[in-house]
Amino acid sequence: MSTAPIHPDRIDGTFAPVIGAWVTAVELDGECVLYDETNGVLHLLDAVATVAWARLDGTVTLDDLAVELSATFATDASRVRGDLVAFARQLGHQHLLEGVTPPPSAAGSGGDPASAAGGGDPASAAGSGDRAPDDDDG
Repeated sequence: MSTAPIHPDRIDGTFAPVIGAWVTAVELDGECVLYDETNGVLHLLDAVATVAWARLDGTVTLDDLAVELSATFATDASRVRGDLVAFARQLGHQHLLEGVTPPPSAAGSGGDPASAAGGGDPASAAGSGDRAPDDDDG
């Protein structure tokens, strides 16, 4: 990546995330298991987060992805945007994105980021070692 690394908390809707080359992803029954080869940590994504994860190739901004996913899931684009930004920040804190430098204590911490948003949202679905709870709210 040609730009300087950014802190995860600086990720916004204009950011076009790229999955780290050191991350192996396997999809099982519509959900994804991620393995961070640099620290041996597993992360589990629910079905909604797996859809978002599959689009993180650096060609689409989070704002553009929010528009796409809000149409796909028939939900409010501003809510989806907020969830995607939170999801990308969590991925950055967990050392899963190119060009994002997590704080030294965050990489490989194995903490569960599911507390950032309600279950079922992309932002809640990138847990480390725990499956994000499903939610029927939308």
